[in-house]
Amino acid sequence: MTVFPALISAILAISGAFPGQEQPDPARARLLERLGQLPPPEQAELAQRVYRSVLQSAHPVAAAAARLEGDPALAALPVLEAEPARAFDADEYAPALGLRTRVLRPSEAAWKKAEKQYFGAGKVPEHGAHWSYDHGRNALLRPLPEQTPEQIVAALYAGRWPHPGRLQALAEAALDHDASMDAASDYFNHAYRDRSGRVYSGMRLYELWNSGKEIEISDVEAIAWLRTVAGDRSVSSPIPAKKHAAIYQRIAQSFQSVREYQTLRQALAARCADPQGALPLLFSGEERSIDQVWALADHDPAAVRALLQQFPGREAFLLEIARQLREPPCGAPELARRLAARADLEQAVAAAAAAALESEGLLGIGRR
Repeated sequence: MTVFPALISAILAISGAFPGQEQPDPARARLLERLGQLPPPEQAELAQRVYRSVLQSAHPVAAAAARLEGDPALAALPVLEAEPARAFDADEYAPALGLRTRVLRPSEAAWKKAEKQYFGAGKVPEHGAHWSYDHGRNALLRPLPEQTPEQIVAALYAGRWPHPGRLQALAEAALDHDASMDAASDYFNHAYRDRSGRVYSGMRLYELWNSGKEIEISDVEAIAWLRTVAGDRSVSSPIPAKKHAAIYQRIAQSFQSVREYQTLRQALAARCADPQGALPLLFSGEERSIDQVWALADHDPAAVRALLQQFPGREAFLLEIARQLREPPCGAPELARRLAARADLEQAVAAAAAAALESEGLLGIGRR
């Protein structure tokens, strides 16, 4: 076997095997300088070649990532830009109110006041900064701006996946099997509006209902839920006061179903291609259990999707996983091996990236 000294040095540098090594990394600076000398189209093509090469590595988590990136059904999903102020049309759902819609931005005092009211010392989850999956529209939401070739190469060189959030979004899409949840999911993806007609950009109905606080519901959002989710056109605006509580309760129950459905799939997706992926709050402390799911499925998203179709609810799903763990179909030693392999993904990605960059001439003596 031929071993390239430059390749070994690059891998050691990435893994921190040189005692006391600090940034800046001369090898990293050199490879990015060489990349920058290429025409922009060639930079983009090279970055994608390196990414594809890393996906082909033998690591089981990389294999999961490769399945996601290579799935024709996922490749066919629409790719949209985030719309933080996407809201229901007041003229369509509550024309009698004559509401004058005004969009509030996060920089405005009224927006910040609402954030403090509903989230206390916490913050509204940021959307649009990374790739995500839109359950309602069955679409990928891409961030603006997207990563540059330099950022892609630098991430892989450091042992990280490029395109933050993309693999999790693809995994979430792969695990979304129930089309009957789409209408309700889409409803809660819309921006919140108060009864004065103010729309809070970036503050989704999902976050407001998830806050646990009592919230104002304008007639616009109430009628929108009745029509788009419940298929009920028996109520129009202005809604009689005596009907408010019943409608509020129906929307609350709808949210509980959406949250139950989404958080299980988000938790699984978060750890599919990232052993350090952060779980939704409802799954806090369940990292090992989620990792065990992927190990049992040999890191195959299709296998986990099939299991979710059979056991769609959180309780039933986790009970089935507990049953399988008592006598793992793959055998306890193999399960332990699969779990242990998850721990060294960063080193595997860095090593595969270094080999690809060496081949491309961006590391070592190079051809470029």
